[in-house]
Amino acid sequence: MEWTAVENPEYPDTSLDAYSGLVNGVLNLETKSVTGLALNDEPLRSQDLYDRVRKMIGTDDFGESTPRDYCRNSFEDIGLVTKAVITDTGSLGTKNPVAYSASDFGKDVQPVLSYHLKYVTESENIESMRHILGSTSSGTDNRSPLNRSKVLYQIGVDDFPRVTSIAEEQDLDPAHVPQIVSRLEESSAIKWRKSYYPGGTNDYRVLEPDPEDYSHTGTVHTLTDQIVDLLEEDSVVNVDIFEQLDGHRTDVSRVLADLARQDVLEPFQRLELTETGKEAIEFLDTTARYTESLYDKNRDPPQEVRKAWELYSSNTSKFNSLYTSSAWRACWKQSSFVDKVSKNDGIRRVEEILQELSEQGKAPTTSTIHKYYNEKFDDRTRHHIAKRLREAESIEGEKWEKNRREKIWWVEENEE
Repeated sequence: MEWTAVENPEYPDTSLDAYSGLVNGVLNLETKSVTGLALNDEPLRSQDLYDRVRKMIGTDDFGESTPRDYCRNSFEDIGLVTKAVITDTGSLGTKNPVAYSASDFGKDVQPVLSYHLKYVTESENIESMRHILGSTSSGTDNRSPLNRSKVLYQIGVDDFPRVTSIAEEQDLDPAHVPQIVSRLEESSAIKWRKSYYPGGTNDYRVLEPDPEDYSHTGTVHTLTDQIVDLLEEDSVVNVDIFEQLDGHRTDVSRVLADLARQDVLEPFQRLELTETGKEAIEFLDTTARYTESLYDKNRDPPQEVRKAWELYSSNTSKFNSLYTSSAWRACWKQSSFVDKVSKNDGIRRVEEILQELSEQGKAPTTSTIHKYYNEKFDDRTRHHIAKRLREAESIEGEKWEKNRREKIWWVEENEE
């Protein structure tokens, strides 16, 4: 069989481009790293790539098109694969003429893909990077995984991170940062430092560093004056900062709370990395150092990456048993792009939903079935639901007269 490369991608220009591509297009899903490791110099058709991944992870409980879709929808965009077509189809005719092999860049980053699988499997807090980085949801440079990694990093290095400072330092739209922070909080990668009254560790931002007129707190006049004298513009203060002053922590806390009521200070909750977030930063930092080593031959690859790659290269079957299969399954439980239930169970689910929609008198379009499926069971793509509907022998469908872009479905009654 003869192949001709139709897209031979250019190597990323800089280490930052390489890192961004990996975070956006591969490292958010362990299933993608497995697929990246399955590629080599030989062009693989969809079925061949599926078979290779299936042998690596020891199960066929995933969609046959999943590895190919990763190549087409993620890897092509970042230069990880070379796309080829069959020039001598022979007995194959024109079926599945497209194939993928690892590009030069794709082969160079395979060590960090092996590190990805090993790191997540051994992590005490991270089940899958997808939960932290999110999904590759658009074809632009402003994607969720990279943005999340930027916000996570800034929270880690900034003592008192704020939306404006995060946006400025990482060149992000300030309007997007609160949503990213919310997603990172949901993933348990960050947390807010909580407030406690009195005598707690609430943080305050200084609004008025040199107030001309302020009232003293209770009987601790001297302590109030001492604290006011130490205030600096736009700084953040808390009880711990004033421990050297004469006064109990409870008194200091009372003074700070009283100054806040006078608009000299304002309560300020601090964002902090959790242990999960710290592990994610460690992984991303190691990945960044590895991509830098690809462009600077005087810089050695991180030892963690070298060890993972040596283990994979020297005993691939052992590595797959220890790490590849576990990492795939952990990601598989979270990803809406990988089958979580068997084909038959999936068909039974859509049949159940069709019955419910019929009883409710609602039009069973693909979109409606998709919406009900995600609410009733788990998060799946619209493409997945349409596939299950087509696969079911008991279900028929046709174009909907009210909207020709939609199909309407029904369960065929058994003929006796």
